Amino acid sequence: MRKKSYQKAKEYFEKSLSYPECTETILGVKSEYNLANTLFRIGLFNEALPHLTKAYAGAQSYNNHEYQARCIATYGLYVNSNPEEIDQAIKSLSESDMNFEIEEIAEEAATFFKQKGEQELAWKYLSVAYRARQNLSNIGVDQP
Repeated sequence: MRKKSYQKAKEYFEKSLSYPECTETILGVKSEYNLANTLFRIGLFNEALPHLTKAYAGAQSYNNHEYQARCIATYGLYVNSNPEEIDQAIKSLSESDMNFEIEEIAEEAATFFKQKGEQELAWKYLSVAYRARQNLSNIGVDQP
């Protein structure tokens, strides 16, 4: 998805969800989330929401902290238009030093808000993404 080949990503995630070996594991939760996120990015909101709902329920069922936070951020970004939910997800991930995940979420939020013309929020999340990337670069720097 980083290359923005959303249609191809959509097809791959849908295909992965057609296999019971995938859908009945945490991989299914991740695929549901990624499919939902892809659908939101291409503007298929009504199609995306059931996948996000299923992903969030699955993340809770597996007690998967990362995907619970990712789902909360996605709800905040695409469903509820609520930056506080995005901030809640980022805060939750920061408590576990999940800087890569923070960077992804913040970068997506920055792009989203830039496209909507909300420059202040775009700048805020771009700054969060930058700090998260800096934290990734600093891992292990002080170790002998």
